Amino acid sequence: MKESPDVTYRFFGAESVIRRLRALTRLIEGVCEGGDMEYVHKMRVAGRRLRTGMGVLKECLPPDRRKEWRGVVEKVARSLGPVRDLDVQIEFVSDFARTNPDEILQPGLAYFLRQLQTRRVGLQDDVRQAVKRLRKDPMLRELRKHLGKLRRAGRAEFEQRFAGGYSDEARHIAREKILRRLQKFLAYEAWVSDASAGEELHRMRIAAKRLRYAMEIFDPFWRGRLEGFTRRIKEFQQSLGEFHDCDVWIETLPSILEERREVVPGETYERLAPGLQALLEDRRTRREEVYNTFLREYRARQAEGFWESLHETLNQPPAVEPDEPGGAA
Repeated sequence: MKESPDVTYRFFGAESVIRRLRALTRLIEGVCEGGDMEYVHKMRVAGRRLRTGMGVLKECLPPDRRKEWRGVVEKVARSLGPVRDLDVQIEFVSDFARTNPDEILQPGLAYFLRQLQTRRVGLQDDVRQAVKRLRKDPMLRELRKHLGKLRRAGRAEFEQRFAGGYSDEARHIAREKILRRLQKFLAYEAWVSDASAGEELHRMRIAAKRLRYAMEIFDPFWRGRLEGFTRRIKEFQQSLGEFHDCDVWIETLPSILEERREVVPGETYERLAPGLQALLEDRRTRREEVYNTFLREYRARQAEGFWESLHETLNQPPAVEPDEPGGAA
């Protein structure tokens, strides 16, 4: 796509990315302290939103710098991913042990929990260093400076020429970007009825996430009328995310069991196996439950014309202009 000359789009883009950049940097200290795992989760989400904003609104960034700027954010996101995954696993195994107090299960669950916690501690320093480097990275300052300059340059013209509203060109760009992501998401509909298509449904989840983030970014152009659609798509994304998490457990737990058989012989292995096997069976049951819920909800939305309604809404300009450029981060 050519660089957009439209001032409302450039101003909107600067506002949007600045908000997401601020949301990310506010979380740096909390992640460095390492006491609350929610900071890692929030920063990972904030980084994902910032990267998405920089990608969706790339026309607002200089072509010779945007790839490097986005790469800086991607680098710290890669360091946060394994830590967040471990935090989720630790929380799940802890809860499972509390709600399944059978003594025969506890040795295996306690052993597995210790292994996860040890790995988590080992990664914390790497995360802290990655986040500190992000805070000092000159490219982040370059990005902030560019966005501030773009916003200042566009504000007066935006307010005077367009009275705080958005042009037809800006809406057209937004609509086309949402529709492209919607098309990519719907390309996976052929696998919705196939519970064995784990990889395809995982890709559908990723496509749902990208679609949702684009809709959240551009929702101000429709004055909040995309919110209900976004909420439903988020539900699909979450269901498919839990479905994929179950697949990861189902794939990894048997290998862990086999490793324990080889490393811990005899009676000790017999004490560990019941807890790990119980985890495995729980994840198999949950996989079926969450898939059936997803399928039922997806079919219900299809029957009510959900996607047709979304298309219709995207093709209708809002009745009232939005009054806050950039939307919520």
